[in-house]
Parts: sequence; structure tokens; C-alpha cells
Amino acid sequence: MRTCFVFALCFLCWSQARAQWLETTIQVDSAPWSVCYNPTSNKVYCANRFARTISVIDGSTNVVITTLPVQYEPFLMCHNPLNNAVYCTAVSDDMLIVIHGDSNRVTHWLPTTPWHSPWMPCVNTYDNKIYVANAGSNNVQVFDGATHLQDTLIWVGSAPELLLYNPDNNRVYCVNWASGSVTVIDGAGDSVRTTIPVGSSPQALCLNPQQNKVYVTDFVGAALWVIDAGPDTVIATVSVGHQARGLCYNPLMDRVYCSTSLHDSLVVIDGATNVVLASVPTPAGPGPVIYNTENNKVYCACIRADTVVVLDCESNTLVARIAVGAAPRSIAWNPVQNRTYIANNGDSTVSVLRDSMAGGIEETLNTEVRMTNGPTVVRGSLWLGASTSASSSWLLDAAGRKVMELRQGENDISRLAPGVYFVHYVQTQVQASAALKVVIQK
Repeated sequence: MRTCFVFALCFLCWSQARAQWLETTIQVDSAPWSVCYNPTSNKVYCANRFARTISVIDGSTNVVITTLPVQYEPFLMCHNPLNNAVYCTAVSDDMLIVIHGDSNRVTHWLPTTPWHSPWMPCVNTYDNKIYVANAGSNNVQVFDGATHLQDTLIWVGSAPELLLYNPDNNRVYCVNWASGSVTVIDGAGDSVRTTIPVGSSPQALCLNPQQNKVYVTDFVGAALWVIDAGPDTVIATVSVGHQARGLCYNPLMDRVYCSTSLHDSLVVIDGATNVVLASVPTPAGPGPVIYNTENNKVYCACIRADTVVVLDCESNTLVARIAVGAAPRSIAWNPVQNRTYIANNGDSTVSVLRDSMAGGIEETLNTEVRMTNGPTVVRGSLWLGASTSASSSWLLDAAGRKVMELRQGENDISRLAPGVYFVHYVQTQVQASAALKVVIQK
């Protein structure tokens, strides 16, 4: 009876939360495969694989602005803030599609050579380069972000699928699924620095910019591999359970979250000690995860349960279970409106989730960072007031990466790309979960 009461209470709470969190459902074309957020233009892109189209969604209104025919099957995407372009691979057609963020038009179709099977693209924001992992030919192609010409071809391990850029050391980390390794590429010279064995069938990776660590899941081996990104050596393996799929990092609490679909759980790992802090049960098939800096919560799409669960990072408990479309397989976050977008591959929809507790957007041009529910909009310089005393303050991008150390007084931000950032205080009376949102405009 006690067990039944607990389950009934959880169901009641989740049912109430579901009505509060699901804002709308957007109809798109067949088989939405991935979603990508453009912070420069506040747009969301949905790759509709079988329809061979990409839906462009307005981040403010949730309206589909246009649907782009792209000739090929769009697969995975990334955004380049340096030229406001979205790059999308066409895995079945050996092509990289380039979309301009302002005009909503396809500007380039870049061939990746037959049988390359391009998977994930990623951006080197220091050198303005685009890297594409070609799973079918065991190499990574590098394109110039300004000219879109191919720079070089880098040979890596077997079946490279996923890429991660580390701005702290200007390196690219490439997961080689079939050879159980990670290839580390020097971003300046585009040469292979080293290859790191990481068990069998690495599935996902993410960056801890505070500790300068890279995490890699082992889908078969039930382990999370921790790489020190300085010397690029493995410093720990953490047992997380079989079929580890999704990874994300919480910069406010220095924690890593790993979804494991065989055990249906979210595993919480301490970023400093590499120790498992909690294992939280989820509905069936937890996959992609994303961290929301605005409310200090993690969102996890459960593919087999057609739901998204929301984990409160303070308590490590699920605070919402939201029914979305069929087979949710990709997730993106819009920090301007604090919305989360879910691509539902099974019913050609995008679910839009919104925190009902989020404040409205504050339209202000004041350059001084203030405690507010909305963002502080700045241009050129960012003023950090004397009242916000801290031993250290950092400006983080929307992915939680450190982009600039801040000092009291005026800080020159003119070199940064437009978009959404967060001020994070270290060792201060301001609580970590109260990070301040900043929108940089040009």
C-alpha cells in the first residue's frame, strides 16, 4: 500500500506539471531527426530527414518561418556564431548543407566525397573552421568557415561519428565508434595529437570547461571515461550502467549527467571527484539530455516512453514528466525565451516546453549586470558592479563553456559573437544557481 501511495503521488505531481510545462506542439515534415538552436537570430532548425527539408522556427513566436527543401536527407546540425550559418550533414547523400541564419536560405552544398557518410559537424570558433566526421571513410574533413573551401582531410579511427570542440586548448575530440577510441586533433595545425582508447563503442561525449575534462560514454562497457584535456590522458573510469547514451554538463554545480537506457536512469557524477552522486530512475529509453542554466534543471528525452523528464539539479529528483510526441530523439534549448525543443521522430512534430516559473524578457540596454529574471542586453562592454564581489567571475556561453574571465568594472566583450551568455560567480555569497543571463548584441 505504501508503494502504491508513492506511485500515485508521483503520478499526480507529474500530471500537474505536464499541463504547466508543455507550451505547444509544432507540426513539421516527415521524420524530424535533430534540432539546433541559433542564438544569433533566435531561431530553431529542425532537420526532417525523410522529407528532405529543414524547418526554420522563430524562437519568439514558435511559428515555422519557412521550410527549406535541401535535396538531401538532413541529419545532424551545428551553428557557427562567427558567420551566423547553420551546417547540416546529409549522411545518406555525402553532403554538407550550409544555411545562412539571416536570409533563411541554403547558400552552399559542400560534397564530402562519395561513401564518406558524414555524421556530426562541429565549429572551431577560434580559427573559424568546420569539422565533419565521415563515418564511412574513417576521416574528418575540415572546411574554412569564411570561404567554405576544404582545408584538409584528417585520418582518424574507425567509424568516426561525433565531434567536440574544446576552446580552452583549441582541440577537437573525435569519437571513433568502431575502434573504441577518441582521436584528439590540434585545431591550429589540424594534425592528430594522439588517440585515446576508451573501451568499446563510445556513444557520446561532453566537455567540463571548469575542470578541463572530456567525458566519453562506453555504450557496451557500462563506463564513463574521463579524459584530462591538458595532457589528453584518461584519469578515471566511472561505472554508470550499460547503454550509456546522453551526456551534459552543469557549470553551476560542476556535475555531469549521463543517461543509461538499459537501466532507465540518469546518473549524476561530481565533476571534481569523478564520483557518482546519484542514480535517478526514469521512464523507458532515456537518451539525449540537455542542461538549462536558467532554472538549473536537466531535461532528458525518453525515446521509448514518448516523454521528457525534468531533473532538479539541487535535489536530484524528477520534478516533471511531460508527454511529448512519438519517439523523441533530439533536444535543443533556447535560453532567450527559456524554451526547450524536442524533435519527435515518430509523428513529425516538435514539442516546445517552457518553465512556467520563468520571468518575462526584460528589454533593457543597461550595461551593468543586475539580478533579474530576464537578460541584461549589452553591446561592446559589460560592467560588473562592485556589489558583486567574488574571488572569480566567468562569462559562460549557452553550452556552459568558459569564454572570458570577468573583472569588476568594465569588460570588453566586443570580440565575442552575438548570443546568450551567463555570468557565473565562484566562491561568492551569490548562489551558483542564480547565474545572470546576458544577451550580447552588435
